[in-house]
Amino acid sequence: MKRVILGAAATVVAATAAVLVPQAAGATGSTGGTGGAGGAGDSIYIAPFADYNLAGLSLDLDLVVSCKGPLTGTVDGSVTQQPPETPSPVTLSTGFSVVVCDGRSHTVGLTVDGAGFDDGKAKATVTLVNPNTLKTTTVTAPITITAH
Repeated sequence: MKRVILGAAATVVAATAAVLVPQAAGATGSTGGTGGAGGAGDSIYIAPFADYNLAGLSLDLDLVVSCKGPLTGTVDGSVTQQPPETPSPVTLSTGFSVVVCDGRSHTVGLTVDGAGFDDGKAKATVTLVNPNTLKTTTVTAPITITAH
């Protein structure tokens, strides 16, 4: 009887972890703003795919950002890509954008400038700065780069 109860409790804990931590459920992208990492209600989602121009000089990330207002916030991001995905030794780029902070989720495009990107796997890191709460939220997620 104890084994059945413990097994059921473990299943509930695992299911709760998958809901609270999207990565535990194998989700792509990532959310932020949990615990002390950011302001209450602040979050960032990084879409799993990013587009780069054919010259490989800029990369477009799609984000969904939410933060408490009323003042606008900012997001800055970077993307890194390493061989064998790119022939460059290590590719790093950075970008910056202003976001609406009104407590609702907004789609945000973030263009990061850099050189040497190619189709394949990379890592994106985005930081949200909310002047209303004086907090920052940083999220890192794996992405796949594709040409457009």
